[in-house]
Amino acid sequence: MSAHRHRAIPGASTVRTFTGPVRADQDRRAHGGVCFIDTCRCGAQRRTNTNRMAVM
Repeated sequence: MSAHRHRAIPGASTVRTFTGPVRADQDRRAHGGVCFIDTCRCGAQRRTNTNRMAVM
């Protein structure tokens, strides 16, 4: 049996307003932007803070 690899479900990403750092080694340039939340089929989530525009 092979190890599970997390992959975001296409089209299932959500965009939220920035609420705080998502990692201990944060990038202060990303503060105040938006947070993209990608979800894997197993339920795991990856949060990415960014200042770029959210295009839906």
